Amino acid sequence: MKKLTIFTASTILAAATMSAMTGCEAAKNATGLDAEALAKQCGLECNATAIADGQGSISGVANVDAFFTQVVNFNATANLVAEGITAPLVRIKAQLGLEAEATPAQVAAAITAKYKLAGDIKIDYAPPSCQVSASASVEAAARCEGEVKPAKVEVECSGRCEAEVTVTGGQASCSGSATMNCTAPSVAATCTGSCKGECKLEAGATCTGSCTGTCGGKCDGTCDGKATETAGGIDCAGSCEGKCSAGCTGKCDVSAGGTCQGKCEGSCSMAATGGSCTGDAKVECFVEPPSGSATVKCDAKCSGSVEPPSAKVECQASAKAEAQMKAECTPPAVKVKYAFAAAADATVQAQFEDFRANFTAELGAVLAGLQRSKLVLDAGVGIAASVPTLLDTFAEASANASADLDVKAFAGLGCAVKLLPTVAKPMQDATTNLTAKVKASGEFVAALK
Repeated sequence: MKKLTIFTASTILAAATMSAMTGCEAAKNATGLDAEALAKQCGLECNATAIADGQGSISGVANVDAFFTQVVNFNATANLVAEGITAPLVRIKAQLGLEAEATPAQVAAAITAKYKLAGDIKIDYAPPSCQVSASASVEAAARCEGEVKPAKVEVECSGRCEAEVTVTGGQASCSGSATMNCTAPSVAATCTGSCKGECKLEAGATCTGSCTGTCGGKCDGTCDGKATETAGGIDCAGSCEGKCSAGCTGKCDVSAGGTCQGKCEGSCSMAATGGSCTGDAKVECFVEPPSGSATVKCDAKCSGSVEPPSAKVECQASAKAEAQMKAECTPPAVKVKYAFAAAADATVQAQFEDFRANFTAELGAVLAGLQRSKLVLDAGVGIAASVPTLLDTFAEASANASADLDVKAFAGLGCAVKLLPTVAKPMQDATTNLTAKVKASGEFVAALK
């Protein structure tokens, strides 16, 4: 997992402070007021606890405040997601009369005893899927750039781009470049179209998603075997955790959509004919990249990562972070494998069925939260990485304010520089909390498989 590193170098902060103070000195000379008086005059007295209070509007400068806004959003979202992957497990344990600290083994034993099962239960599920809104990325970039109404722009999407299905006069259609598909749930079945879930591969198959197994080609990720650097990447003669160009044997995570040369456990989509689907298949509109490393233009919902439209570097970072944190993750269907013991009468079996419905729903919520946590933590890494660019923005904004004798901008930028060091601890605390909850919840779910 990527490490979240927050800027603490005193030399960098000193440079930013010097830039802001130079401008403030110019404004002071022009107005005869000191910095504190300037802040009061402009209604921008610096709130030392602004970040802790959830306030992102610090300076009044759009691309500076975009950073602070995403810091506040990250702290709130990380803590919310952490609660979302912990609370369902606590509720399951409470339903069984167990304490919140109960282990997976204790939970399994309690279920077996209470509902008279023949052995422990086991669970199975397809990987949950998340969708990142292209429009959220575009709108965030526009706000950062100071635009009132963002133009309709397509972003680069590394996974499936899903559009809404439009029905007119009983006829379904898709907008833009999206094509119409019939999607049906498929468990361990061969899928000749597009699979969304987990693909169990035959030896030497191509994996357009993330390969967990042996890889005989280029591994874009971590190679646990013999790795050889080549012009096209890394040849991995061993176990690859990432995208494998060829020769993947094991499992391929195609939760963002992709081709499957094996058994698809999830949903399988085939091109629709005549604008309708048969059986339990539903009509969907989407377009996918032609290969695992390619991207597609998307103005709807992306099931992979997104690259915001061209903008200032700091605006691209904040826009991508906002879109990731607003991702919508769909809980997967959780299947429970169990068998009743001879002592389980009809009443006990009925009680277990009620418990099972709640149990699978709660675990589905945990799995969706675990998937979303990856995007949220990655957003935190991106926010922290944008700090050097933010310091350049301070200098540029201060110079502009100095040229225009904009005392309000000076007061705001001075406050932003003052609050910059206060960003580190709450972000680190939120990251540590979420990472710990991800580890604990992930281990709990894995123990039940």
